Amino acid sequence: MSKFSDIVGAISDFSIGLKQLTGDRALKFLSNNFIASLVWNPTANRTIRLPDTSGTLVTVGYGSYNPVIVLTANKTLVITEQNVCYLCENTTTINITVPDNATVNFPIGTEFEIIQYATSTVTINAGTNVFIYKGGSATTTGHVIIAENYSVSLKYLGSNEWLITGDVR
Repeated sequence: MSKFSDIVGAISDFSIGLKQLTGDRALKFLSNNFIASLVWNPTANRTIRLPDTSGTLVTVGYGSYNPVIVLTANKTLVITEQNVCYLCENTTTINITVPDNATVNFPIGTEFEIIQYATSTVTINAGTNVFIYKGGSATTTGHVIIAENYSVSLKYLGSNEWLITGDVR
């Protein structure tokens, strides 16, 4: 199977047509005056499958409508829930663990939104060899605590490195 980039080459411009509420969506690429289109139809749970840089189809979130998963217990991030929003609703501490790349091979750019929506503490724990960058140049291999009634975004940069933005302690 050929990779999309092998067929199209270096992509110099692209556009996305997403205005329709139902039916097919189109992603158009322009490369050396060659136009290629990738058309898809989102599923009811608002996910689509697009090729990654290796040509493998991966499921990605659709627009700004990322699925919301309510957490009431500890959680380790998994690839099947990439690009979701975790809504943490519990009166006791919830620990969210970020596994290393050898355990879960997240694609670069994978993102999780985490909302702390209760009086408890939500702690994001870095797994073995995982680095979480926060607030300027600070890094941690330990944990990050989300402030009450705030949200953070956790984005995978590659090589076991994650960036966390939002209100953290």
